[in-house]
Amino acid sequence: MEQLGAETDPHAADPGRWGHSLVNLAEIMLPCLDAAGARSVIEVGAYAGDLTEVLVEWAAGSGAKVWAIDPSPQDRLVKLDEQREELELVRETSLVGLPQIPPADAVIVDGDHNYYTVSEELRLIDEAAAGGDLPLLLFHDVCWPHGRRDDYYAAELIPDARLEVFKGAGHMLMLERTDDVNALISEFARDLGAGSPLRRFWARRKAPRRRAARRAAALAPREAAS
Repeated sequence: MEQLGAETDPHAADPGRWGHSLVNLAEIMLPCLDAAGARSVIEVGAYAGDLTEVLVEWAAGSGAKVWAIDPSPQDRLVKLDEQREELELVRETSLVGLPQIPPADAVIVDGDHNYYTVSEELRLIDEAAAGGDLPLLLFHDVCWPHGRRDDYYAAELIPDARLEVFKGAGHMLMLERTDDVNALISEFARDLGAGSPLRRFWARRKAPRRRAARRAAALAPREAAS
């Protein structure tokens, strides 16, 4: 933070000091952006602008542009957008906002933490790459617990979603009603196919390249023989 000259408190919106924001990893993230030569960055899920403020300071010194996507930006982020020319705030959900933004050199994915949304975000990023190299992808909350348990800011936006209500249950539903939860998860996995959004995305994207490599390897001996 001091290297940027940004007077940013990583716990400004984190009074419990949980360290839940990616701003706590800025010292790792910003060198990654520099190493990739990023001059355009999309932040999916900006909320109050904790990380956005650091990204804008970095962009000012790098000649870069930052797009922040959030359908419900807090006042602090709105004010930051008004003050800084390096920032453009897109007040949409990620699935509406991403197609409105030019392909970027780096995308930070930290929006709605559920299988459908993250899968669709990856699809849109891949389509924007048009078959070429993907941008630098930085993810937050893709391991435990979010990698194994969906969260929804707006569950009504998920197509064909089904709401299951466990009456009388508390916050630790998976411990209080373990068998019922496991049965629903198993049913969901059978219908959808097991695997995290990231694993399934990489598997789909690598498959055409593996097939092309096998074809090239098969043609090589023939050409050598001729």
